[in-house]
Amino acid sequence: MKASLLVVLVIALCTESAFSLRCFSCKDAPSNIHCFSTTTCADHEKYCLTTYSTKGLVYPFMCYVCQQQESNKDCLTISMCAKEDKYCVTVRDNVGTNPDKPKYVISKMCSPTCNATSQQQNQAHRNVSCCEKPLCNVNGGSSKQGSYGAMFLGVLASITYIFACGR
Repeated sequence: MKASLLVVLVIALCTESAFSLRCFSCKDAPSNIHCFSTTTCADHEKYCLTTYSTKGLVYPFMCYVCQQQESNKDCLTISMCAKEDKYCVTVRDNVGTNPDKPKYVISKMCSPTCNATSQQQNQAHRNVSCCEKPLCNVNGGSSKQGSYGAMFLGVLASITYIFACGR
């Protein structure tokens, strides 16, 4: 019984499917909701391709925007940028008074220029980062403390897994 089941499984896995790829297709539809007709693809075609055209309209450049928020989760508002804006900018300011416990605020915006810097002035620290793709400023700026924390959690999870599965 096991041998016959194994033979059927090998045959099923090794034979090519008799079914052809079917894709949704339409031309000049105003949105995907109007694109429900299907087309059977040729045998050599392996995937469906969606092409989106705006007919001369420029896709709006968008960034996440916020002003002086303590958490990145409060900086997820999406805004369409002005025509001249080419960058999404994230500014991370250290507003804490204790050097051992920094306190950061995050601001995000659209900008026509990029002044990416890391500046330290009178114990205050500002980190400015820029990116050039729509909604690319989703993260709240880099932080060594966050990187060390993530690395520590990864090592701790690995050690826990080794001890749990090693017995």
